[in-house]
Amino acid sequence: MKKKFLDLFWKERTRDLEADVSDHENWLDVMIPYADLMTIILIFFVFFFIFSSFNADSSDLTTVEIDSTEVVVKKSLLDSLWKLEELKSNILPPCQDWLFNVTIVGDNQFVIQGRTYSINDIYNKYGTQIDNARRFECVNRIRISANPTISLIVYQRSVKLLQRYFYCYREDKTPISTM
Repeated sequence: MKKKFLDLFWKERTRDLEADVSDHENWLDVMIPYADLMTIILIFFVFFFIFSSFNADSSDLTTVEIDSTEVVVKKSLLDSLWKLEELKSNILPPCQDWLFNVTIVGDNQFVIQGRTYSINDIYNKYGTQIDNARRFECVNRIRISANPTISLIVYQRSVKLLQRYFYCYREDKTPISTM
């Protein structure tokens, strides 16, 4: 009996729904108001959530802002430390002490403490100081003077040879730029 009653109930129910569907020839007539209702409910809950956060204690909100600012600052500091090796300059600072004074007397001829050397002889004699300076991440400084009888081209070529290994300065301690 129950089964017959349930079958009859569902048949009647489906006939009623079919009648409603036939009344509304297009399902969009039914679904558009439903979609509008869902949109309105969604907007209501979004605004409800936003307004509920305004009612929260303002000191907690300030603490969150300070903490997030500190996190951003610490993260950027950490990122900059990671990239420090990439940003490190290839130019080494000059060492504190002057290594020697040199006088240019000719093409690849240098006088140091009364003796004449070529650039290879200078490297052989001062190679350990040059290597030690590079190990301590600095470059040795030398003072350069020139014999007034040499030409400008010989002077420039000799300075370029010395600049391979040293920071070169004039006698008045002003740097000699690369020419």
